[in-house]
Amino acid sequence: MNQHNGTVRTLMSFDHESADVVGAAVDYVVTVRDAGSPVALSSSASLRLVVADVDDNSPVFVADRYEFAVPENRPAGLHVGTVEATDADGPPFDRVIYRLSCTDSLADMFHIDRHSGVIVTATELDREQVDKRTAVASIDGLGRF
Repeated sequence: MNQHNGTVRTLMSFDHESADVVGAAVDYVVTVRDAGSPVALSSSASLRLVVADVDDNSPVFVADRYEFAVPENRPAGLHVGTVEATDADGPPFDRVIYRLSCTDSLADMFHIDRHSGVIVTATELDREQVDKRTAVASIDGLGRF
């Protein structure tokens, strides 16, 4: 703490998710004195420093690769599979949003629930019209892509 203007600065950086910081608060007593003579007068106040969380961790998929097989000629809404990711940030920054990124020809064939990662068919699929394709789920905390 700067004794002339009261500015509080840390000597190190903190990471809210590290084991020694999670939920940590540090309490201090700050005292101010005047230059009185012959007796200096003083006053004290409590100071609590809390390490607040920020969105500083990227979401990570639980698996490096997901592969699902889908039978043809089934009605729309068929469960294809589920992708899962986690984010090490604390609430609300740990929320994960899913989105499918795929070629234009596949854009209307699959749907992903943005909150659960469940992928379903959006239309009936015909192998003769759609052969082997790949759709990739991408994610970002708080819905920013």
